[in-house]
Amino acid sequence: MRKLLWLLLLLSGCTGSSEPPLSGLLAVASGTQLVLYVASSLQPESTTPFNGPLATWTLPAPIQDLLVAQGGQTLWVLTSNEVLSYPLGGLSLTSAPQPAPITSLNPPSSCSGGYLRGGIASFLVVCPSSTGTTLELVSYAQPSTPTPIPAEGLLPGQTSFTPLPPDTRYALGPNDGLLYVSSQDAVLGYDPTPTNPNPSNPANLSLSFSGGTPQDLVDLNGTVQILATSSTSATLDTWNVTSSPPSSASIPLLPLASPPTHIDPGGVLVGGTGFFLESGSSLNSPPANSPLANFTFTAGLVSPDQFLYLVGPSGITCVDLEVPNFASSQTNPLPSGASPVALAFFTVS
Repeated sequence: MRKLLWLLLLLSGCTGSSEPPLSGLLAVASGTQLVLYVASSLQPESTTPFNGPLATWTLPAPIQDLLVAQGGQTLWVLTSNEVLSYPLGGLSLTSAPQPAPITSLNPPSSCSGGYLRGGIASFLVVCPSSTGTTLELVSYAQPSTPTPIPAEGLLPGQTSFTPLPPDTRYALGPNDGLLYVSSQDAVLGYDPTPTNPNPSNPANLSLSFSGGTPQDLVDLNGTVQILATSSTSATLDTWNVTSSPPSSASIPLLPLASPPTHIDPGGVLVGGTGFFLESGSSLNSPPANSPLANFTFTAGLVSPDQFLYLVGPSGITCVDLEVPNFASSQTNPLPSGASPVALAFFTVS
C-alpha cells in the first residue's frame, strides 16, 4: 500500500518516501508501568521527533501481558492478580491520560507468568502454576462474567479428557476453540467447545506431537504456530487444524546460543538473540552483520501499517518491513531501569 502511494508520488513529481503511517500509540509494559509512545516518533526516517514517552500509567501490580480487543477500542491488561480493561477512545497523539478501568476481573489464582490469547468473540486468560493451570474465557461483549475452562485435553488414543500437565501451552483457535500443546503428554489438541467439553465430539483433535519442548502456541488466521526447542535446536511447527487430515510443516531455526522463547503478535519470535519473522514457509531474520542480529528482544509486534516494533535492554527498535533485509530501523532509549515484557499497538484520533 505504501509502495503504491510512493509510485504515484513519483509519477506526479512530488517528493516523499511513503504513505503516512497510521496515527497510533505503542504501549510498553514494564513492571507496574504502562508507557505510551507516539508510534510515528519511533519509526525510521520519520519527521516526527522522538521526545520520549507521551504518558506513563501506573498499575497496582506487575503487568504480565497486553491485548487490544478487536475493534481497537479497549486495551486489556493482565497483572499478577487481576485483568483490567481500559477505554482508548479518549486518547490522542498529544494527550493520553490514564482512564479508570471499565472492567476488573480477579482470576481464581495468582497469575504471575500468565498470558492472554485473543480470539474472535472472546479472549483466553491463562494463569500457570506448578499445581495446575487455571483458564478463563472472557467474552468481549460481556466481560464481567468470565467462564472457567478445565485445563483438560484428549490424549492420542484415549476417549475421555484428562488433566493436562503444567508444561502445556494454550491458545484460542478456530471459532474460539481451545488449542493446547504439551511435550510431557506429546499431544497437540483442539477442543471446539471448551465451555462444554465433549470427548465424543467428532471435531475434537488429538495429534501426537514430538517436536521438542513447546515454548509458545498461537493461532494466526487459522494457522497454528508452535515454537518448540530442544537442547540443541529450535523449530517453528505450523499446523492447519481445519484441513482433513490436519497438515503440518516444520521450519528449523539456525543453531542459536540463545533461541527465541515466545511468539508475539504478527508471528514475531523473540526472547533470544536477534529475532525471527515468519513469512509463508520460511523464517526471516536480520543479516549476521546487522546490529539487530545481536540484540536481545523481550517482546515484539507487527503493526497494521507494516512496522515491526521490538523492545529489550537496548531500547525500542522500529523496523520498516517494506525495506528489504530489515535495513531500515531506528532504536530509541527506554526509561532507566525498564524491563519490558509486552507491547500493544492501537490507533487514535
